[in-house]
Amino acid sequence: MEGYDSLSAYAATYPSLQIHRSFSILNQRTVNLLEAELAEKERQLVIAIENDRQSEDSERRRYSLHFGTLLKANPVGDNNYPKQKALALEVAGLLKQYIPDTDDLLLQNHALNKLRTVRKFDLECVRNVLKRQPDIESGFFLSGAELSTWAEENERDLVSLRNHNDDLDALSTLIDWLVQRFYFGIWKKAPRERFPVPRCWAPLHPADMAWYPDGTLTPIVGIVTIVLASALPSLSAFGLFWVTDPLIRIGMVVLLSFLFSSALALVGVPRRIDAFVASSTYIAVLLVFVGS
Repeated sequence: MEGYDSLSAYAATYPSLQIHRSFSILNQRTVNLLEAELAEKERQLVIAIENDRQSEDSERRRYSLHFGTLLKANPVGDNNYPKQKALALEVAGLLKQYIPDTDDLLLQNHALNKLRTVRKFDLECVRNVLKRQPDIESGFFLSGAELSTWAEENERDLVSLRNHNDDLDALSTLIDWLVQRFYFGIWKKAPRERFPVPRCWAPLHPADMAWYPDGTLTPIVGIVTIVLASALPSLSAFGLFWVTDPLIRIGMVVLLSFLFSSALALVGVPRRIDAFVASSTYIAVLLVFVGS
């Protein structure tokens, strides 16, 4: 249990390490089996209704015509209700049991699908914590099926409970990744732990963990993104100023308009019409500049 205690302490201290399996296959399989059982009961009920309609027994034929007759039907044979009524009661009981469960499972699957995907950096940190928690007997506290929880084969089934700003546009995401690599990979510097693990839960085999300053890096990413997005129009006008050949200028206008449209896609313009208007305005400004 020492390994799980350490993992829990780190995950509670560093929310980015709250990575879990969603077991989406098991959830989906359960929903499918519930639906399959109800579908089979429905098939049997339809057959029973048709058999009653085609029966030579006038009492059975009335089961499909008068609900009151079916409702008042008494057990026949070995104290069993008529087939149609027995199946109707069985389906009603199953619906009371399964519909809430199915709805809960569907809502649960929907909620799981909305959880954030796991970042490679955070997953590697979790694996680093796991490697630092040896067991006295086996040498590793995970055993059996537990070993596959954070394994590579289950990466697509892992979800993160922390919001990692997945709604950032492509350019901001790229800059954020570059800043991380620069911050941790080149300089090899990380700030001290601002939120250390509580002493009572301190691991016997501590991992090399550091606090990740999201609050500091996020504004930096935003500033760099805005500067880069606004620099393209200014640099375009500056470049066209030094070009005198009309054909080269027209070619540069086409190239710059393509780059501007690409920048809009990276920045994440929400609607196509907005991107079209912005690109048209940009081209018009460049053409006016070239003409003057």
